[in-house]
Amino acid sequence: MARFSSPERQAERISRHLHRTGVVASIRTANGYSGALKLYAQWLSEQGIQLENGSREQALQYLDQRSEQVGQSALNLDRQAIDTYRSTYQNQTDKLPVLKSEETHALKSRAYSQEQIQAIIVRQTEPYQLATAICAGAGLRAHELFTLCKGITEQPPSARDWDAIRHARARGYIYTVVGKGGLVRTVKIPYVLADKLETLKLAIPRTVTDRGIRYEQRYAIPGGNKVSASFTSASQRALGWSRGVHGLRHTYAQERLKVLAATTQDYDRALRVVSHELGHLRPDITLIYLR
Repeated sequence: MARFSSPERQAERISRHLHRTGVVASIRTANGYSGALKLYAQWLSEQGIQLENGSREQALQYLDQRSEQVGQSALNLDRQAIDTYRSTYQNQTDKLPVLKSEETHALKSRAYSQEQIQAIIVRQTEPYQLATAICAGAGLRAHELFTLCKGITEQPPSARDWDAIRHARARGYIYTVVGKGGLVRTVKIPYVLADKLETLKLAIPRTVTDRGIRYEQRYAIPGGNKVSASFTSASQRALGWSRGVHGLRHTYAQERLKVLAATTQDYDRALRVVSHELGHLRPDITLIYLR
């Protein structure tokens, strides 16, 4: 496929071709795909990758990052546009999975009480108990469990204007995880959980795949979809309902904000610190967690 001078022109040319050849029947849909592909091409270009060379894994990484920035409708459009491009121009017929928008799901609080969390944990098997406890204690996403790394030397935090008081009054060991958009941040895992985690350290890191994305794993601990499924099943048995494992991050946000606001006497700064601890790209997402 020919290379074009810019992501914008690439996207416009592709959308016109898709409409002209009947791959996309509606001009409105074609225009929507043009906007979606332009953003995707720009994201790839920032990493030195041409649109035609984008891989399935890169598409998933892009959509994973977008899931925190846009609502479900826009995220679905992005996925459909990229899938259409992949099948038409790259002969990649394996469709991308449907991802859930964190922004959409954050519109209503999904927090659990500590009593509810413990009731769920006791109904899980041992490896999943630790995974859930770490997510709750450090505010992790389920897939971030795969990327746990102790200290900051081997997997340094991303360059960002991190607040100096993040993790204030939290007791535990510092680890790093890779979050949305490849953002590496520090998290603090409570001592007792970290001690258990270290017994599961792998002699040699291994590569695991979850939802089509590859991760380098240093600990023999479950993560991703398997943790989500275990948590939902245990929550249904314990409570009769489930708000998903992501609700643990809502609980973490609410509890940490109380601690930090009392410590700093500065609500805005406390909110910013919690946003950094959760790895949010925008503090307003964190604010929604506090409902």
